Amino acid sequence: MPQYTEKNEECNIYIIGSEKLSNELLLYFLAQSTSPSFHCSLLDSFSKLETDKTQGIKNLVLCNFHGAHEQNLLDECQRHMADAPPGFYWACVNVQHESKIAENAISKGVHGIFYESDSLATLKRGITAILKGELWFSRDTLSATLASLVEEKKTYKSSHVASDTIRLTKREKEILKYIALGKTNDEIARKLNISILTVKTHVRNIYNKIKVPNRIQAIFWVTKNFLHLK
Repeated sequence: MPQYTEKNEECNIYIIGSEKLSNELLLYFLAQSTSPSFHCSLLDSFSKLETDKTQGIKNLVLCNFHGAHEQNLLDECQRHMADAPPGFYWACVNVQHESKIAENAISKGVHGIFYESDSLATLKRGITAILKGELWFSRDTLSATLASLVEEKKTYKSSHVASDTIRLTKREKEILKYIALGKTNDEIARKLNISILTVKTHVRNIYNKIKVPNRIQAIFWVTKNFLHLK
């Protein structure tokens, strides 16, 4: 059986959505596919999440978009994300391929999206990645998100820029852009023709300046603060 967590860490997964049958099928699949330390359960609303009783344990909330109004569910998800403690990951499942919510989901702090056409194997790989602290979005979605931020910046009035703007060097901004596109340190090193050790040093300096602990938080930081970069 596939192992979803490293070193058999205890982990909870919560499935929330309006379609009971769809939720139960998803629960059955996950329950059959995961290790004993991975606990699956169904909730009929976000209010049933007991976030105060799960500290120290990894938790993944799967918002099942099957039969739901996508934007409403995403907005509700965001409201509860704001109140959740560290250790909670959030993903959208059964999203329609023609949906436009992917870029919006990144800016709201969602960690991954799974489409209706995705295979069960893809779902398993994605859950594994998310629980390791990675984002599960296509490169195209990450690129489109960054491109839209660039366009916003072109029309943004300089008088609106915060006085406490974080100042990054030209190289740091370049590397942060590649991080936001989902590229690894190895890929960044090849793109910029510099050593991976140099990339790691820049990444560490970037994290210190923008006050984030890891790559996933750096990407979220970019989506929220791109307009203020100088």
